[in-house]
Amino acid sequence: MQDKRRQILNILKEKGAATIQKLSAELDVTGVTVRHHLDTLRDKGLVSEPQVIHRNSPGRPQFEYRLTPKANEHFPKRFQSISNNLLQEIKSQSDGNELYQIMMGVAQREIVDAPKRRINSSFEDHIGTIVEYLNGKGYLASWEKHPDGIMLHTSNCPFEGVAEQHPEMCQMDEYMLSSLLGVAPRCVSHIAEGSSSCSYIITDSDIVASDT
Repeated sequence: MQDKRRQILNILKEKGAATIQKLSAELDVTGVTVRHHLDTLRDKGLVSEPQVIHRNSPGRPQFEYRLTPKANEHFPKRFQSISNNLLQEIKSQSDGNELYQIMMGVAQREIVDAPKRRINSSFEDHIGTIVEYLNGKGYLASWEKHPDGIMLHTSNCPFEGVAEQHPEMCQMDEYMLSSLLGVAPRCVSHIAEGSSSCSYIITDSDIVASDT
């Protein structure tokens, strides 16, 4: 990101809001330049529409600018480190069965808002709904027909950087997919093992069984 725009994000993050005049003074550039950078950041969805500051004295109105929630993506996060350490601590204080129960409980919480299969809907209709649901959670999911049934792909792993050290995350993911689909898909590739996607086969026999 252009340096001045990065600085604007930092200032708005620290101060909560700022006017063009304040940003101009902080950055030592003209108001026209600040406005140009703000327009670009607004186009990217990182800065919200300006809000009028109510003044007690006469004069031209001033406007404050704030960050949008999307802008938080541009600031450092420690989710991966904390997640790794949290899982390591849980594993050090739990036996295998306790850990399994914890992970399956987390899986159920993750999909509590998942759509249920509609009565009389085909499996293809259902998997289309599930793919849309997974995409809402950032999985970049898709499905296609396969000689043995249906292949489900997830091209983005929300647990990447954690699953490599904790294969329990992949087991949790497979449990979630089984719960969502109503059948147990067979995993044929893992992002954590270097593949471009996590891919699963749902066989024709499993599909038939789910329809009965």
